[in-house]
Amino acid sequence: MNTALVNAYRRSVMPSRRGDGMSKAMGQIAETAGGILENEAARRKGLNDAYAENADKIIESGGSLGENFYEPMYDAISGIQEEYDQAVKSNDKKAQADLKMKMGQKKAYVDSFKDTWTSLGEWNNSKIKSNSSTPDQDFIRAYATSPDNKPVLTDDGYVWKDVEMPNGEVKDITTKDLENSIPYKATEEIKAIKDLGVGYLSQGAYQMNFSEDKAKSQMKDIINVGNMRSLMFDENGVSQRSFVDDLRGQVLTKENVINMFSGLTNDDIKAEGGEKNWYDNISEEDLKQLEDAITDPNNDFFDEERSKDILSDYYTKILKSQYDEGFSSTAKSSVEDRYAGVSALDLINKYS
Repeated sequence: MNTALVNAYRRSVMPSRRGDGMSKAMGQIAETAGGILENEAARRKGLNDAYAENADKIIESGGSLGENFYEPMYDAISGIQEEYDQAVKSNDKKAQADLKMKMGQKKAYVDSFKDTWTSLGEWNNSKIKSNSSTPDQDFIRAYATSPDNKPVLTDDGYVWKDVEMPNGEVKDITTKDLENSIPYKATEEIKAIKDLGVGYLSQGAYQMNFSEDKAKSQMKDIINVGNMRSLMFDENGVSQRSFVDDLRGQVLTKENVINMFSGLTNDDIKAEGGEKNWYDNISEEDLKQLEDAITDPNNDFFDEERSKDILSDYYTKILKSQYDEGFSSTAKSSVEDRYAGVSALDLINKYS
C-alpha cells in the first residue's frame, strides 16, 4: 500500500487552493462513478444485511429490548440492592440515599435506551437515512443489534465490552457510539444548497454577473464537520449525484492522481518494490486511502479545513453550472421568442 500518497496529501504538497490539481478536477463532473475495493464492499454489504435483518426484528417487537438488555439490568440492580440491604442493616443513611439514586439512574438509562433502540430499528427504512455511514458505524450497528452480543449496564449506560473493531483495535462500544452509528441526511443544508441553485439559475437568466468568491463563501457558511459527510455522500440537492460519486468517478483515478501530484519526484514519494517511479502501480487501495483522507473525519490524514475547501469548490462549480444554464437558456430563448417561444426569464417571472 502506498501510504506515501496520503502522507503527501497531509503535508500539503497538493494544496487545496484555486487552480491546483484537486480544484481543477472538481470542476469536471463525471458521467460515471468508480467503485471501492471489492473485498471492502462485500464486507460492508454483509454487515448492512445483518443489521437490516436485526432492524426488522426490532420493529416487529415494537422496540422491546428483550433478554439481552433486561438481564444486564437485573444483574446491575441486584448488585445495588445487595449493597442497599447492607446499608440498611448498618443504618448508613447516606449510603442508602446514594444507592437509591444509583438504582434510579440505572432504570433511567434503560428507559432512555428504549428510544435509541427504536431509532436503530427505524433508521434502516427512514427517508432521511444518510448514505454517509462509515465502516465503523456499519460494524457497530450490526454488532450491537445482534442477539449474540450482550452488553453490560454500567454507570454510563449499556456498554459492549472489549469488542474487536474491523481495524483490529479492541474497544468498548458505548450507547453514545450506537447513537452516533445512525447518520441522517443534512436535509436543511441540502435544501439551502438547492435554493442557492435556483437563485443562481435566476441570476443567469437575468444575465447578472456570477461571483465565484461569493458562491464559495456561501458554501463555506453552510458546510461544517457535522454535516460534511452527508453533503459528501448524499445527493447534492441539484442533481441526482453526490460529491463521492464524482470524486470516485472523475477525480480519484490513476491518471488524475498522477496529474495532481505531478510535481513530486521519487525523493518526495518513495517507489515501492519493483517500481521505477512512485506512480507506476497506483492501486485501488491507494485511491481508497486518498478518498478516506478527504471524506472521513476519523481518518488520521483528515484535515477539516482542506476537506471543507474541496467540498466548497465542488458545490461552487455546481452553482456555477446552474448559473450557466440560466444564462444560456435566456440567450437561446431570446431568438426563439420571436416565434412565440418562452424564455427562461419569462418562466422565472411567471412562477416567482
